[in-house]
Amino acid sequence: MGLLGRMVFTAALADSGDEALDGAGDGGTRGLGNGGARGLRGLLSRMAFDSALADSDDESHGGNGGKRGKRGLLSRKAFDSALADSGDEAHGGNGGARGKRGLLSRRAFASALADSENEARDGAGDGGARGLGNGGKRGLRGLLSRRAFASALADSDAEALDGAGDGGTRGLGASSGKRGLLSRRAFDSALADSDAEAHGGNGGTRGLGAGSGTRGLLSRLVFASALADSGDEAQDGAPDGDDRGPRPGSGRRRGVRLGARMRRGPRVYLMMVGTLALLAVLGAGACAGRVVYEVLRYDEAFYQGLYLDGVELAGMTLEEAEGAVNALNAARVEAVHLRVTYGEESYDIDSAGLGVSLDTRSRLEDMWSVGREGGIAARYAQLERAREQGVHEQTSLSYSEAALEGFLSGIKEAVDREPRDAVIKFSPNAENKFAISESASGREVDLTALKADARAALKEGSFAVELAPKRLEPAFSTADARACTGRLVRYGTNISSSNSSRTANIKLALSFYHGLRVEPGQQVDFNKLVGARTEARGFKPAPEYSNGEIVDGIGGGVCQASTTLYGALLRVGVRIDERYNHSMTVGYVPRSQDAAVVYPGKTLAFTNTTGYPLFFTTSVTSDRATVTVYGYDVYPGKTVSIESEILSVDAAKVNTYADPGYQYTTEPGQIVTVTTPSDGVTSRAYRVLTDDATGREVSRELLSKDTYRRRDGVRYRGGE
Repeated sequence: MGLLGRMVFTAALADSGDEALDGAGDGGTRGLGNGGARGLRGLLSRMAFDSALADSDDESHGGNGGKRGKRGLLSRKAFDSALADSGDEAHGGNGGARGKRGLLSRRAFASALADSENEARDGAGDGGARGLGNGGKRGLRGLLSRRAFASALADSDAEALDGAGDGGTRGLGASSGKRGLLSRRAFDSALADSDAEAHGGNGGTRGLGAGSGTRGLLSRLVFASALADSGDEAQDGAPDGDDRGPRPGSGRRRGVRLGARMRRGPRVYLMMVGTLALLAVLGAGACAGRVVYEVLRYDEAFYQGLYLDGVELAGMTLEEAEGAVNALNAARVEAVHLRVTYGEESYDIDSAGLGVSLDTRSRLEDMWSVGREGGIAARYAQLERAREQGVHEQTSLSYSEAALEGFLSGIKEAVDREPRDAVIKFSPNAENKFAISESASGREVDLTALKADARAALKEGSFAVELAPKRLEPAFSTADARACTGRLVRYGTNISSSNSSRTANIKLALSFYHGLRVEPGQQVDFNKLVGARTEARGFKPAPEYSNGEIVDGIGGGVCQASTTLYGALLRVGVRIDERYNHSMTVGYVPRSQDAAVVYPGKTLAFTNTTGYPLFFTTSVTSDRATVTVYGYDVYPGKTVSIESEILSVDAAKVNTYADPGYQYTTEPGQIVTVTTPSDGVTSRAYRVLTDDATGREVSRELLSKDTYRRRDGVRYRGGE
């Protein structure tokens, strides 16, 4: 009966489909014996073996065919001596024949075990067969080393069978089979042979004993434990026939004897419990070996249970998986496009133009980490979960934002159109003074909104966007142009008392306003527009006020031109920025409705506050100066009038002086007025709005409050 090591037995326990059976028997019975008797099923500890070696009186019986061979167990010293002597023989009968049991030295046996082709055979059998027991078939074949054991664990097909049988072929025992005694070192060396199997059988079965065979390898711990039982004997089967030793069918079986011996002390049970505990722990170690194998077997490929877009990744490298997934999705990528329509126009871009791509690589790299993070146990747990539940991921499409923005920006450039304002051509001298061109609306694509719609279409898979640009209205429409070309006011002053030079000066000054277009918000300054009043510029000497006196000056009469303009502006409704009244009252307009100008110095300035252009024409005849303004009516349905209010009057006097030298007169008694008297006045002016429909006053707006100096009259009488 061969004793295997603890580590080997651990592997045997790891295989749930195997059994470890000891024994030898006849007719398929389990045990270590002959003729159907039930033999001993148990393992001896190292301590038992040491004790057995020390007991020189015990006998180990083995034999077949009626012969009884003595197997004396030697004390340690004797055994060590026996191991050293490779020429000695230990005799044990089997089937009537004496089998040689050469005792090998430890080193010799270790070397022998290193050879994967050698077999250790042990047992006693019937009919010269090789095995442990009677008629045994398959015996012990090779013991594996630790490294071989690790490899053997990974190979689910490997089997290690131990046993004794009847009529057997390979084993440890029958017919002069050699049974070497192993040392611990020799046993370790023997484990190095990964090709060997340990076979033992009874009745043609695989294992240690008749019946089911053992599949697995026993570890060194078991071997040590087996040696520990000093009260037991290792017995090989007894023959069926005559002579000494137990016979088949006898009332006392060797198994009974061994069982009785085991009952002699509680130490046996303690050792059995310890052995079973060790076996359980080391069984877990065997499972750990398989875990390591499962974790490392796909070190360069994806593990099982991983799927990307339905493609099973198991066994693929990263590059192979990327190629397979991309090939599957080729049509999906090509299907991506975008069409933007506007009316009958359409704009298209395909997947290549959009730079469409899949995130295959990044998804695969994420999935590659499954089973590769943490320790061996954590990785194995991930693998088991992936195999049982499956890990299913999907790729996502992406596109180039720069390509999309470039495409949409091109559409915006093609669709956008600036609105067109109406244009007014002003011809002040023509009968038809205004020619108006038609305005047109524009359109503008909201690029931000278009990008959002395009992204949504690509995400949803509709790939279509209907363009809806914003309508842009012209700032100045045709209707606006028509509304601001109506005549607002025509205002004139009487110049019939003016001489030709004064009239010429009025006409020249107003000519700068003829055909003038003033845009909304634009300011016009009289002195800046008319400029210096010089003879070089066409102005003539004519009567004018100067320091309260009427004198001839270049440009005399220009103040009547500015006053006429001022009267028109008050009725249009523009803002007057700068205006000055004369030092004395004038006779061509009511009080507080005049506008004096002096270059440089006093000026008349206004700003167009109507919101639309203003157009000016002027005309001067022999008796009247007129200013006409066209534009937008800020007082629709109203009549505008300017009213003056006299607040106070300082009446002027007339002083008469004699002219004996006839400086001012030509004959005696003639009276000539040199200075016309002018009252001093304080007055105010108002803009009054009257509703055209009702005739009622709507508003009264104060325009100015002015003070005019008194000027006494001067006249001369000819003579004394």
